[in-house]
Amino acid sequence: MRQLHKKIRSHHVISLFALGGFLLAASYSPAKLPLFSNIDNFVLFGSEGVILEEGTQVSSGDVGSNKTIHIDKDAIINGNLFADRIELGKNTTINGNASFNTIKKEKDSQILGTTSPATLPIFNLSQIPNFPIGTQDKTFQGTSTSNTLNPGNYKTITIEENSSLTLTPGTYNITDLVLKDGAMLIYEGTTTINIKERFKIKDKTSILANANISPQLLTINYQRSNQKREDDDGDYQQNKEGRPIVFGQQTFLNFKLLAPRVTVVIGKNSTMTGQVVGRKVRVKNKVVLSKRTDFAKESDISKIVQDQDGNRFISNEIIILFKDGSSFADALAVANSVQGNITGFVPFPVIYKIEAKTTSAIELKSLIDLIKTSDNPLILEVVPNLIGEITQ
Repeated sequence: MRQLHKKIRSHHVISLFALGGFLLAASYSPAKLPLFSNIDNFVLFGSEGVILEEGTQVSSGDVGSNKTIHIDKDAIINGNLFADRIELGKNTTINGNASFNTIKKEKDSQILGTTSPATLPIFNLSQIPNFPIGTQDKTFQGTSTSNTLNPGNYKTITIEENSSLTLTPGTYNITDLVLKDGAMLIYEGTTTINIKERFKIKDKTSILANANISPQLLTINYQRSNQKREDDDGDYQQNKEGRPIVFGQQTFLNFKLLAPRVTVVIGKNSTMTGQVVGRKVRVKNKVVLSKRTDFAKESDISKIVQDQDGNRFISNEIIILFKDGSSFADALAVANSVQGNITGFVPFPVIYKIEAKTTSAIELKSLIDLIKTSDNPLILEVVPNLIGEITQ
């Protein structure tokens, strides 16, 4: 009997060991490799979600998330989508492919390319490594050419209302970067800005190159540690993320932004070229996005008008041909002079499309004449956005 008891105990020990080994083997699995080793082709990536609100247009570049991409109505996406779940609103068109595991779409939304299952994760974001910061505050007022800053470590850099600052190429390590209403930050070459705590951008601000160079030449890394405090956008999740980056309305942005810990919000009627990568990305109404330097917002065909000579054109769009070497800042000054927004750009030759607040041929002609009579030496020609007929 004692021998039988020993056998049973031995049997149970062996069985538990075998079961434990099975469970251990079953619970262990190597980390899944992401679908992409880099996201160089993406204009937007939000590891926990991307939201594009009504009327958003992606001129070029892919959009991705490890979770959900939600696109509201009347959006046009000239790129591919990659996400676990995709949601498409009414009258939204995807001029590209879509990879997903679940989808919800309105009947009149379209995916013109192919569809396929998504392999998760799409991409794993890396955190921003630590960097030193300085103790000196810098504030810039006005638009003097002397408003320049050299690379280095600083505390807070502030650009006051309707003022500008030019950064010489190099690396800037700072605690806070603040751009007030109408402020302009200009970079002249390959530049990196590492921000530790606060990145605040108000309405009608601009971050752009001094010449028509790639927006990838400016990289902004936003570290932002987790803190228990209310954020600027009311979307703060305690112990999960810090204060989001909220860009104001009608901003003009050219850069590569990496903010893996926080939400990034782009204000309505803004234009962004380059790339935005964040924990979450939210794009407000009627924003134009492009991965490449060139971009174009689709014209609203409901605004076609005809003048007395029979010419047909868009009633609120102006096309301007600039001299070679003209910059975004030059075009932005012209757009601001007529209270318009830049909605298109071609680098060779240098052509900008400006969307105005006009509704008739007479009003549009008045603005065109105003630009022509300004005697701007950088402008070669100003015309309405003419519409022609294609015959076969």
